[in-house]
Amino acid sequence: ALLSYLSLFAMTTLRHIGAALLALLLLAPTVRAQTIAALAAQTEALSTLNAAVEAAELGGALCADGPITVFAPTNAAFGALPDGTVESRVQPENQDALRGILTYHVVAGKLTAADLSDGQMLETLTGAMLEVSITDEGFMIGGATFLQAVVMASNGVVHVIDGVLLP
Repeated sequence: ALLSYLSLFAMTTLRHIGAALLALLLLAPTVRAQTIAALAAQTEALSTLNAAVEAAELGGALCADGPITVFAPTNAAFGALPDGTVESRVQPENQDALRGILTYHVVAGKLTAADLSDGQMLETLTGAMLEVSITDEGFMIGGATFLQAVVMASNGVVHVIDGVLLP
């Protein structure tokens, strides 16, 4: 009798645990890792970058499997360029030049701050090299300072920077 009672107790307990786990799975918010393109599109401080990516028709590249590392200039970084620079670069006739500038901000692989070292040279998608500097003030790439390092995405990493990198 004791054995059948324990068996019934175990089955009831397992049924309750299973129901609880199912409820947690159904009630828990679904968290999906976002692509770099989706993160840029949802970040107000990167709206100029997002507009440039769209004008250059590079959105698909930022949604690709990767992994890639993107050094993403803020709106303020684009605003610091000479007057008319952004406006002229997003014109259809300047699409190739814009693509060159944007892909100069992208490196193959998933590089977090821990993967970077002072003096390290990174090859961009354009084939050009960018130098990493690490000082007491923080990380820099090609002369631009990291404002927010390591924003993880499903297809790589974004480092928000305070300058537009020009090849």
